Amino acid sequence: MSTAQEALDLALTLIPKDRTVSWGGTVTAAQIGLMDRLHQGDYQLIDRDTGKTPAEKQELMRQALTCGTFIMSSNAISADGQLVNLDGNANRVAALCFGPESVLVIAGMNKVMGDLDSAIARARQVAAPANAQRFDIKTPCAVTGSCGDCTSPDCICCQMVITRVCRPAGRIKVILVGQDLGFSGKRGIFLNTIVFPPESDPNAVRDAAAILRRGGLLGIPTETVYGLGADALNEDAVSRIFLAKGRPQDNPLIIHVPDSSWLARYCEDVPPEAYALAEKFWPGPLTMILPRKPIVPLRTTGGLETVGVRCPNHPITRAVIAAADVPIAAPSGNTSGRPSPTCIADMIEDMDGKIEGMFDGGPCAVGVESTIIDLTCTPPRLLRPGGLPLEALEAVLGHVDVDKAVVSLLKAGERPKAPGMKYRHYAPKAPVTVVTGDPAASAQYIQAHLPEGAGVICFTEYKVLFPGRSIHDLGPAADKEEQARRVFDALREFDHEAVTEIYAQCPDTAGLGLAVANRLKKAAGFHVIEV
Repeated sequence: MSTAQEALDLALTLIPKDRTVSWGGTVTAAQIGLMDRLHQGDYQLIDRDTGKTPAEKQELMRQALTCGTFIMSSNAISADGQLVNLDGNANRVAALCFGPESVLVIAGMNKVMGDLDSAIARARQVAAPANAQRFDIKTPCAVTGSCGDCTSPDCICCQMVITRVCRPAGRIKVILVGQDLGFSGKRGIFLNTIVFPPESDPNAVRDAAAILRRGGLLGIPTETVYGLGADALNEDAVSRIFLAKGRPQDNPLIIHVPDSSWLARYCEDVPPEAYALAEKFWPGPLTMILPRKPIVPLRTTGGLETVGVRCPNHPITRAVIAAADVPIAAPSGNTSGRPSPTCIADMIEDMDGKIEGMFDGGPCAVGVESTIIDLTCTPPRLLRPGGLPLEALEAVLGHVDVDKAVVSLLKAGERPKAPGMKYRHYAPKAPVTVVTGDPAASAQYIQAHLPEGAGVICFTEYKVLFPGRSIHDLGPAADKEEQARRVFDALREFDHEAVTEIYAQCPDTAGLGLAVANRLKKAAGFHVIEV
């Protein structure tokens, strides 16, 4: 297959819907959008990540060994077709060897090595250290980036399996993709990522703009969250955003411009309301959906005839856009599905080595993504609540409809008109339960029902109810601006703690509370308890 999209289309034809489906830990399948399609489609899934305890996860991994179709990648492949795989728990290599009716292996051509020895070296020196880093495993290779042939209790390469022949014939099918997928260099990195200093130094701005002009990826600071930017008019560069994030191909991107004079460059039939909103709220956390001009590729818009446009309120990013003289397509700079980054450390955690550069612009002042308003319909429709409250929009536009995706996930087959509408977003590794209602009542409910080993996101006033628990403070119950700044940090920090699940208090939906509540509920997959 030449492209990730072609690989995705072929993979879906090879996965019957009448059989159970499971998978090993595969970055590649996520990158081509397969995991999102499975979760959104009508499949019988065995997903170990739904297990709330280590024992439940182990049981799900055992069940996966008898599934109908098992999906994985391969750490390396020799030129003569031998698959080389390392494994810590052996669930992935066990499924490859025996058990599932069929195994589907998806791999980028970057994993194909000239001979078996080179394939083994890649598995040990590239895949193993990268996976150790990804899972935060305490092995020497996670620190050094190079295999030390260790005997650590956390060793991620307890087994090495070389698959030479498939038996019975046809049980294992391999899809090779003509793109770099998965981990593609030392320590799992693609590139030597440059981190530009936190000043808008003219030379740094020039160098960052040059990265964009030559089709590279650049981490950019905004007042909302850090973004993963590319030239919005360059289809190849935009495709790299989807691969770096593991983002579904139908999830549209927002383009960033330095001021409202650029609207007419990229949008057709710009209504007066757009200029009125831009005059009042730009630069700032507002994205407007408008008809696209043909110059904006469909790859950027997720196949839509509309495009989201915003002007970020950060001097560094506006300077970079102006210097590059191209609009920047920039979703949040996190691995798809994870909490959005609000500081350079978060950006580094998810994107170091996958992109050419990133700008340190300090902590984000707002902390949740931009508000998205669709101006192609009457009345205008709120597609995503964000850093600009709905009430502020209605003061300019009058009545604004609220899209159903603000309060629930879109169903399979429904196309999103804006980022964040369809897929599970902002989620830490542990499952999340959101509790809504009066703050005192929701805190008391969590206190009474909190399982052993669970963590808590709560308002400042109620921290005293959870002694000895892992707690992240969302801010005072009445201070929604502070909650917006803290919500992603709270979700992300739990990935570094040993919690089995997370219970979160949730603000009401007035003002910025609508955006905070939306992010928490999406992180929970809309698993919400009302008290």
